[in-house]
Amino acid sequence: MDARRHIRRVGDDFVSGCTRVAPWLESYRPADPAEFERTMQLVERGSFREAMHSDDLPIILSGQTDLHVRDAFAAVAQPWRDLFSTTSFSRFAQQKIHSGLYVEVDDEKGATSLSGRYPLVPEGGRYDEARLGEYYVTAQLAKYGATFRFTMEMLNDGLQAQIARLPQLVGRGMAMTLNYDVVQMLEANASTSVSGVTMADGYNLFETAAWTAKDKHHGNMSSDALPLNKTNLEAQVVLFGQQKDDAGVTNAEAGIKATRLVVPQALEITALKLVSNAALITGSDTITTSENVLAGMKVVCLPGLSSSVDWFLAADASMGTAEVAFWNGMQSPELFVQNPMADLTVDDAIYKVRHVWDVYPLAYWTMRKVDDTTT
Repeated sequence: MDARRHIRRVGDDFVSGCTRVAPWLESYRPADPAEFERTMQLVERGSFREAMHSDDLPIILSGQTDLHVRDAFAAVAQPWRDLFSTTSFSRFAQQKIHSGLYVEVDDEKGATSLSGRYPLVPEGGRYDEARLGEYYVTAQLAKYGATFRFTMEMLNDGLQAQIARLPQLVGRGMAMTLNYDVVQMLEANASTSVSGVTMADGYNLFETAAWTAKDKHHGNMSSDALPLNKTNLEAQVVLFGQQKDDAGVTNAEAGIKATRLVVPQALEITALKLVSNAALITGSDTITTSENVLAGMKVVCLPGLSSSVDWFLAADASMGTAEVAFWNGMQSPELFVQNPMADLTVDDAIYKVRHVWDVYPLAYWTMRKVDDTTT
């Protein structure tokens, strides 16, 4: 690939758009990052000074800047992807998301029930009509981003390390923001009785209040002296199985199991020991065994969890835990370059980084929080 020829072509498109004096144009995203990186090294050695006197400057930098932003974004661990699903939205308006259906029938005992079980149909008997209902959540995309610039002085003085470092910091910051937003879904409004964002039913994602047919509190949170250990983990797995959905069906009845142990970094080593197939932790003793009943769980260490002692259980993402929606499916940040003719009063190359997403829970019964109050 001839970098100068390609940059000139993009530059021509850039200049043709200047007749409309558009303030921002989408940055050049190279199709072959490795090849572009090699040719940019040649350009850097001989073209920056020349480019500073033309409208090519933002374009020459844009491909490399885009690579640095995306690479730094991807380098930050996003372990929430082991917990939650992703999807694509094309609209910014608030929308209802169907997160599941339930069936109301006359159960096997002949009484109206939300159990999901079906009645026996005797010979010559009639089939009762199943009445469908739905669960839903609300979601709305939000934009995150900032602008940054390269000055003429930075380029002229050959500060190439800083030129690479700045977009790397921008990309890393965007990934950290996304991770923080995911954690906020779990920890917002945290107290000893509730935690997490408010759902469509008006309740927080996690509640200690027990589920009843009347008010249908979530009942998916324990708040007590419950440090992460074998005894407490096994007890919470049992309670996870007793959690009920809106129809009153328990996870155990629906076959939904806790397969993820979600912890802050401070508990990661403890969690890994508990679910190791080679070690069964019993009090202060470690017994080597291959029959650890907790070995089927996967530890997910979420960066940004504010508590160093609280922990969570979650089902597989396919069971409907939570979701991260990206605008038009773009899961990495977008980079935009400012039209140089939009502001002729500065000698800077100005860029805008933008990412659009929303994070929302799909179902409360597929997750559980343990608020450890041990002092």
